[in-house]
Amino acid sequence: MFLSRADGETKVGEITHLGMKREYRRMGLGLQLLRQSFDGLHRAGMTHAALLVDSDSPTHAALLYKKAGMTIQRTFTRYDLPL
Repeated sequence: MFLSRADGETKVGEITHLGMKREYRRMGLGLQLLRQSFDGLHRAGMTHAALLVDSDSPTHAALLYKKAGMTIQRTFTRYDLPL
C-alpha cells in the first residue's frame, strides 16, 4: 500500500504511506511500489519525490529508499513528553 500527495507550488511529491506485510517483504515489491509512486508523481508534474522515515526503524526501511535512488537531504529530532 502506498499513498502520495503532490504539491503543485514546490513541485515536490511526498510519499506519505508505504507499507508491506511481513510475509511479502524482501521480494522486491516495496521497490516496485516506490517506482510506481515516482512515476505517478512525475506524471503529475512533480520534479522531486520525498518521504520521511524513522532512522531507527526495525525494518531498515531506509535501505529500501537508498536502493530506490533516494538520498538523505536533512535530519530532524523529535521531542516527546509522556503525559
